[in-house]
Amino acid sequence: MEILLTEFADVSPLADDGLFARAMERVPGWRRAKVRRLRRPESRRLSLGASLLLARAMKAADVPLDAEIAFDTRGKPFYPDFPGFRFSLSHSGERALCASSPREVGCDIQKVDPSRLKNRRLVARAIGAESLPFFDGMDEERRVRAFFAAWGMDEALFKLDGTRPSGHSPETLAEFSDEGFFCAIPGHCLVVCTAFSDDEPAPDVREVDLRKILRSRKR
Repeated sequence: MEILLTEFADVSPLADDGLFARAMERVPGWRRAKVRRLRRPESRRLSLGASLLLARAMKAADVPLDAEIAFDTRGKPFYPDFPGFRFSLSHSGERALCASSPREVGCDIQKVDPSRLKNRRLVARAIGAESLPFFDGMDEERRVRAFFAAWGMDEALFKLDGTRPSGHSPETLAEFSDEGFFCAIPGHCLVVCTAFSDDEPAPDVREVDLRKILRSRKR
């Protein structure tokens, strides 16, 4: 069975300068360069946290840290010398996420902030104009879940294959409003899309303690 590895981490430990410096030594060079280009400390922590999770996925797949990176026409990174290793990164709030797979994969994490629903243009784009009446008829808790699941699904699908739905049916919104997308990480919505078939198992989502791995001498 092919393995889909999905890991997330709280990046707040990287506010410690010593841990931040140690983390920078353990990630691929192209990710270090990306972190350095970011100005906001919180953005740098998130990017570096995702990079650490990528480094773990690379180790699990026997991909060296210095492997040559390339980017497709959409700007999606991949390792051309390791076609059996695909990955996707995301971050939100203080959480970073990495999903890796032998096949194409796209992931997204969103910190649940109900105030986002005040932006009707954003809501309409995620939900779709035709389904807005159904969406508006939901109770507040279900609206929040449906919105973030729809938004996360759109982002994950785009990372997977470049497609982005123009909206979601009422039936899909009803499914989105269930708690499934919100169980793995409290206060967050997590969506992973892969090229796997529907009858394959859901990903095993694991939390990584960055303090613990950075105190270890192992990569």
